[in-house]
Amino acid sequence: MNTQPAAPRKERTVLSIYAGAVCFIMVMCFTVALSITVYGVVSYNFPQLTVDEREQLYILAPGFEMSKGTGEKPTRAEMIASEKRGALRDIVKYSIVMVVNIIVFVLHWLLLRRRRN
Repeated sequence: MNTQPAAPRKERTVLSIYAGAVCFIMVMCFTVALSITVYGVVSYNFPQLTVDEREQLYILAPGFEMSKGTGEKPTRAEMIASEKRGALRDIVKYSIVMVVNIIVFVLHWLLLRRRRN
């Protein structure tokens, strides 16, 4: 004789699908955030590789200040400094995203494992 009603089994299945889907999405988000963070580390340590001088002539990175307010073209040193600031900002921002991804993933993974037992 089966003493369990059918509804809890269905609820358990829906919850398992939800937890599994959240885990999958968190892995994808973590992968993207990790890629951006690694690029930020490269950009911070080797800004001469990632700075695009043509783009910098028209679009100034956040936090950039013009030389002496004259509207002159930024120097290479100023562009590299701006690139490093932007890279550091990305490293911090996406490191926070990765920590949140890990927390959400672990919580849902534990939920999924508990539901399977």
